[in-house]
Amino acid sequence: MHKISLAQKQVLNVNLLNNINVGKGGSFFPFPVLFSPKKCERQFATLCKASPSIKEQQADGNKDKFSFSILKTALAPRFSHVAKMSTSDAMRSTKNDSPQKKDFSFDALGAWDHRIDLPILMEASIKHGAPIPLIQASHVGCSSILGNRTYQEDRYVVENLPNNILCAAVFDGHGGAECAEYCAHNLKSVLLEELEQHKDLEAVLHHAFLKLHTGYAQWTQTHNAGHRSGSTAAVSLLRAGVELAVGHAGDSRVILCRLGGSRDLTKDHCPSLISEKDRIEKSGGSVSVDNIGRHMVNEALSMSRSIGDLHLKKYGVIALPDTRTMRIKHGKDAFLLLITDGINFVLQSKEACDIINQAEDPYHAAKLLTEQAQSMSSEDNMTALVVPYGSWGKYTKSASMFYDFGIGRDMNKSSRFG
Repeated sequence: MHKISLAQKQVLNVNLLNNINVGKGGSFFPFPVLFSPKKCERQFATLCKASPSIKEQQADGNKDKFSFSILKTALAPRFSHVAKMSTSDAMRSTKNDSPQKKDFSFDALGAWDHRIDLPILMEASIKHGAPIPLIQASHVGCSSILGNRTYQEDRYVVENLPNNILCAAVFDGHGGAECAEYCAHNLKSVLLEELEQHKDLEAVLHHAFLKLHTGYAQWTQTHNAGHRSGSTAAVSLLRAGVELAVGHAGDSRVILCRLGGSRDLTKDHCPSLISEKDRIEKSGGSVSVDNIGRHMVNEALSMSRSIGDLHLKKYGVIALPDTRTMRIKHGKDAFLLLITDGINFVLQSKEACDIINQAEDPYHAAKLLTEQAQSMSSEDNMTALVVPYGSWGKYTKSASMFYDFGIGRDMNKSSRFG
């Protein structure tokens, strides 16, 4: 729920606008417009009636089930009592607004509580009965640093794809940067090919991972390079602001911040897992533990799945991803986080989310997270992508960063220290 000033009490700022594209898939409004409640309700009614899905339902004679009166009741903006006034009046009122005056909360269009301005996908919002923001590549915070290494093997991709699909991906290379570089360079083209063949996003990711691996194997033959290079991969696809699909191979992670807590959407592909170990041993490979406690495949690789690593494929190291889909709830979900193991080696998922929740915007959040991981003695490259959702900023804590992660922090509680 928002706390609003006197001016905001009197004029409701809603992302609705007369637009010739309203009602078409992907329509959105890039800036807010001031409406009085009655005008906003009339505008909302016009938008609902312009929706292709509603027209189809009316054409089919489903007026009883899908009547506009029912739709309006279910989806119409919910207002607290407001008074109409001009924009200039609102500006003057803002200057004279007293901090002693009592604020009250409202929930316009079922609005999420956020600190960043995101345009709204109107057709998706009408369909789901809640505001659905249009999240684009320019909204995503990115940070990738060397750490204590002298070379960078991490790569990342943030791209806008057709049909309102946002792609965010991280690749953590090992044995050279060739494989991670190949994946980052070719991911978009591979996804576009698969999106033409498959509507299901999990199927798209499944085939994309395998195609990237096959393509890289051919690239190594053509260029006679990178034969022992490999890479993790963690890829997310967000379609129409609501449908999220995640695929991963290796130990890069995807984490969702929901209701202020962390929710791991991936599980590291570690050779110690029974199913992974069985496959490797049945393929003639071995799993052993090194001197710092990592489970290794043939004493060479600390993960059981990856793209590349051609010399280990016959020993059960596969490129097949684990995939999943879920619906994003913008009233509860603050952001999606994609990180490489330079970060998750020293920070647990909840710790990473707490750090990000201190930041004002996704760009600062990604930088803050990588810098924090480096200060905690991470020795690897570190990459973080922060994709903001509707509840960005809703779960910010008042506690200082230095209290949670400063000198007084118990380092034994970090994942790096057991």
